[in-house]
Amino acid sequence: MEEKKQNWVIKRYLAGTPTRKIAAHLQIPVRTIYVVLQHYKRFGKIKGCKPLGRPKTAINPRCKETIKREWQKYQCGSLKLHWVLTSKGFGVSQRKIQEVLDEFKLTAPCPKRRGQRKYCSYRWPGCLMVLHTD
Repeated sequence: MEEKKQNWVIKRYLAGTPTRKIAAHLQIPVRTIYVVLQHYKRFGKIKGCKPLGRPKTAINPRCKETIKREWQKYQCGSLKLHWVLTSKGFGVSQRKIQEVLDEFKLTAPCPKRRGQRKYCSYRWPGCLMVLHTD
């Protein structure tokens, strides 16, 4: 649960609001309210939220130098650098290569290809709608 909601729950509980009403208002289980209150009573503060997603892995400095050296030699993007480094026996992902290139500002994003591609499909609103020009 978010920190704002946890603070709100604690304030309402200390004001005397029943836990069932708090849970009904937030549309969450009563057990979640009890867990938040138990943690607050035990430690005197709210529970911190876990960071979302997989934690980032640090890139080896020697690997960064290798990527930089290969870029200066070939001056190409992350896709071709990945192919070059793989053929030389380095197991570096294309995403990590792109992170290194962004860190050293070696490549600039292409404005034409940025963002999500939009695919439109034009369909009739009903499946049985057909135009007849008789």
